[in-house]
Amino acid sequence: MNENKDKILLKIESLRKKINQANYEYYALEDPSIQDYEYDLLLKKLNELESEYPEFASSDSPTKRVGGYVSKKFNKVKHEVQMMSLSNAFDENDLIKFDTDIKRILDNKPFSYVVEPKIDGLSISVKYKDGMFFQALTRGDGTIGEDVSANIKTIKSIPLKIECKSDLEIRGEVFLTKKNFLKINEDPALPKKFANARNAASGSLRNLDSTVTAKRNLSAFFYYIPKTKEIGIDSQIDTIKWMQNHLIPTAAIHITNCKNINEVLHRIKELTVKRNDFLFDIDGIVIKVNEFKYYDEIGYTSKFPKWAIAYKFPATVKRTKLLSIDITVGRTGRINYIANLVPTQLEGSLIQKATLHNFDYICEKEIMINDTVEIYKAGDVIPKIICSIKELRDGSEIKFEEPKNCPCCNSKLVKNQEEVDLYCVNNNCQEKRIQQIQYFASRDAMNIEGLSISIIRQLYENNLIQDAIDLYDLHLKKKQLFAIEQKFVKKDENGIETEFVRYLFRDKSFKNLINSIENTKKNSMEKFLTGVGIKYVGVTAAKALAKHFKTIEELASAEESEILKVEDTGVKMSNVIVNWFNDPKNQDLLWRAKKCGINFNYINEYQNTTIKKEFEIYKNKTFVITGNFNKPRKEISDLIENVFNGKVTSSVSKRTDYLIVGENPGDTKLQKANELKIPLIDKPFWDGL
Repeated sequence: MNENKDKILLKIESLRKKINQANYEYYALEDPSIQDYEYDLLLKKLNELESEYPEFASSDSPTKRVGGYVSKKFNKVKHEVQMMSLSNAFDENDLIKFDTDIKRILDNKPFSYVVEPKIDGLSISVKYKDGMFFQALTRGDGTIGEDVSANIKTIKSIPLKIECKSDLEIRGEVFLTKKNFLKINEDPALPKKFANARNAASGSLRNLDSTVTAKRNLSAFFYYIPKTKEIGIDSQIDTIKWMQNHLIPTAAIHITNCKNINEVLHRIKELTVKRNDFLFDIDGIVIKVNEFKYYDEIGYTSKFPKWAIAYKFPATVKRTKLLSIDITVGRTGRINYIANLVPTQLEGSLIQKATLHNFDYICEKEIMINDTVEIYKAGDVIPKIICSIKELRDGSEIKFEEPKNCPCCNSKLVKNQEEVDLYCVNNNCQEKRIQQIQYFASRDAMNIEGLSISIIRQLYENNLIQDAIDLYDLHLKKKQLFAIEQKFVKKDENGIETEFVRYLFRDKSFKNLINSIENTKKNSMEKFLTGVGIKYVGVTAAKALAKHFKTIEELASAEESEILKVEDTGVKMSNVIVNWFNDPKNQDLLWRAKKCGINFNYINEYQNTTIKKEFEIYKNKTFVITGNFNKPRKEISDLIENVFNGKVTSSVSKRTDYLIVGENPGDTKLQKANELKIPLIDKPFWDGL
């Protein structure tokens, strides 16, 4: 390389550094040191140099953030370390209990807390290899996320290069500032306004066209590094400082290190008062133990770390008008009551409906149609009506009468003993059947991708299905499916509505649906058992029953006493299960399901896994796990239980055979294991299977 080109490369690198610093200041710190015009000139100059000298092109250049990639779909990728959720606290008592539990576990060892604003956005994981941006995944279900790398690269505050020798993963939240959210919703080209900033951020990040994402000006703050040991960090507050030093955007200005729970409570009061002053939406406050060395000792549930908690702000109460009450029927026949309201903004969402639980609730609260009512939304759940404001009544109010008949099939409603709810008991009720089919197809059950409630409704109304098992005959009804028309209304820029008609299915959509349905035939029996909707039998109980009985046929012939031996069952459930399998209608459903090829056997995903001779010593042993690994803990536990017929417990005792030690292990478990002379396993033996 000649001297002139050396100077050009230095100039390019200098421009990149200046622009990256400007991006960090503008988007992360909201404190720009240069004007927009100066920034544009720097970017223009860099573009020119990179075009003139393509040999100096680099994937981490700020010029690569403009978008332009259009994806057909987002690939699903497994997280190396599970992305867990947080348990919630709703008041001071919940936080004091959280603190008391930790003190008890740590036996009053000294520790501190870190208090962070809980940003109302979309969780994200960003990975770097050899310091270069490698991949970005959404949270997904915590185990598997979607690859949104092309879209994440359009967020200018996220560095494409980090000075770090180790492979690195950072986790945080993608969001929209209040200003940018308003700007997006004011765009006349937007087909439909977003209800709130979080929905807008989610829709923007998951847009298949990264050009659209780039135009939305998304922001991101990061707060967690799963493998801190590799970069020599031993506390949460130091993690935030490390990220700041590496130009990784954080909410550091709002993050506080608190010595004890009293300081935490004081800080929460401060942030609660200031929550509306933030430039972005926050829906709570996260409290974490600061010292990483205690994390494993404090422990985890299957979903939450016990060393952190999310405090939810007290519910915001709004007044609005109750216009009418809709009566709906669910898959079990239960009657639900939905309030239709004058639209009102509540905690960032436009609220038009609220739940009224049951008729007794309506009577108890003395709620009438045309009442002014108070509504709230606590813990990000469906809005609820608290009460009616009787002093504001003007005589137009109408008493709501208890329904006598099903709103769908007009059958007489029934109230079961010891229950407050009304039920439609007509097994041929159309709405019940549609809801049952939707539940059968849901993710927790058979997981038929692409089968929405609207499609199910049209299939049912066109007499193509009557129950869930009819879905497996749809491949024989291509002609009828292609004849289904779907009407929709489109508005032009002047607000003029035009009605269009399109067909519900064409070759590609038909093929995708049929393939999705066919794939579910291979599911393990607990998915089917969940889907048929036996009362009291949810996901957990279905899995326990499947593991115990192994086949649907064995469960169908079991007596109550045998079912009671299964974990997660009880007297009521056992009685209902026996009665369900003895019902001739359900027996016919099972016969049809078996005939169309649905699997009735429990599938152990590890059943074909063979154990190498050197690992057979781990069969039928009891393990305790501490630290972080290359697999989620649940996956390691499942493997030990299913392949090695072992047992995984949470604490070290004389009955423990081995302590499995990963990165950042808990000191207490290690100490206890050493005292009891329990063998340590520091290499993931499961990788050798």
